[in-house]
Amino acid sequence: MNEISDQKFLIDIINRLLKEIATNFYVAERELHITASIGVSVYPKDGKTPEELLRNADLAMYIAKRDGRNKFQFYEHNLNEESLLKLEKESALRRAIDNQEFVLYYQPQIDTNSRKMIGVEALLRWQHPSQGLISPIEFLEVAEDSGLIVEIGKWVFKTACQQACNWHQAGAKQLRVAINVSNRQINDNNFIQMLDEVLAETKVDPKLIQLEITEETVINNERVVNVINEISKRGIRVAFDDFGTGNSSLNYLRMVPIDQLKIDRSFIKNINHNKNDEVIIRAILSIANDLELDVIAEGVETNDQLQFLSKYNCHEIQGYYFSKPLAAEDVSVLILNDKAT
Repeated sequence: MNEISDQKFLIDIINRLLKEIATNFYVAERELHITASIGVSVYPKDGKTPEELLRNADLAMYIAKRDGRNKFQFYEHNLNEESLLKLEKESALRRAIDNQEFVLYYQPQIDTNSRKMIGVEALLRWQHPSQGLISPIEFLEVAEDSGLIVEIGKWVFKTACQQACNWHQAGAKQLRVAINVSNRQINDNNFIQMLDEVLAETKVDPKLIQLEITEETVINNERVVNVINEISKRGIRVAFDDFGTGNSSLNYLRMVPIDQLKIDRSFIKNINHNKNDEVIIRAILSIANDLELDVIAEGVETNDQLQFLSKYNCHEIQGYYFSKPLAAEDVSVLILNDKAT
């Protein structure tokens, strides 16, 4: 807009625009209703180039959406640096979804007896066009807070399921693919519907898929317990991730259809250094054995750690001692090598 006399004039225009957009309309005899979130930047105080003005209006728009939608927001210079970085990252994540910039890596999971690969954990990475490969540590909190994790999570689940089918067809009939599920995802009302749609579309064998859910997500959340029961009915395996690090309730191990416990790497790294952590590991393995649950230890990096875990009957491990996370094609090479031996 040009020749704006004052801010009140601009606000009047924006309110008229919001009202006009919110007017009901009909498509194929169905009444529809939409609203808008509007971000506003003003030249020259909010930017002196079209690129600056658009970027700052974009950031202001995300504030409007975050604060409840159907609102407008002027760009403010007094946004603190942390909030600004978060908004910029959210905006970049939205572009990453549109531009398909995400990729999955897979870390092998190994049987300690046969030393064969029995599964992989799918790990999300962001292939940023200028910054290169970005770890999820750098963006998952923003994705979770903004709700973008639901859309990203659907992409991860679908991609991993399709890859499981590809490996199955290549001869890896029993290779499991573990997929992490966040608190925001599993509490989404459409989560089970999403699972059903992807299972139907990819035609993956549900027994090849394992969903990893942190114990903190389950504790005192009856809805999540019900969701896990629905997951189990579909034949998908369920694992408690980071087991032992949260407010563990052993009661949930018998109430919820769990297939596997995953011992957190924070315990594994202290093997031979902290007797208390060794006691906790042995206790987890003992409980799991009595409850007929599988156990996998993550973050195994040394032979001493491997020997300790093998001694106390932990039959599955993953970590840099055997392999770093690999691209899908590199996992395919390992599958061929396993078949050849």
